Amino acid sequence: MYFILDADGRTPIPCQYWEWVHFFENENRLLAEDRIGPYLISTYFVGMNERILPGRPPLIFESTLFINDTSFCEAKYSTYEQAMAGHKSACEVAMSKVN
Repeated sequence: MYFILDADGRTPIPCQYWEWVHFFENENRLLAEDRIGPYLISTYFVGMNERILPGRPPLIFESTLFINDTSFCEAKYSTYEQAMAGHKSACEVAMSKVN
């Protein structure tokens, strides 16, 4: 299942594959990005459900923690609010490692 974001930049809308491809190629999907020392935390709207089990909310947002430009840890979320909370938590972890 595929999703694009509504005009508010937060609300996922189910869509067809070709609509998702167009959105994926033409829209800014970056929700937040912070660099803290050697850490880079990026949170994106992915828009493609990465959950395998049926009957559960789709995983369509993703935060990635990089250390020195190498992917270290990923977390996936169902909602914008979860993704932003996860981004904040990843930033707090990075801050605790730097200080």
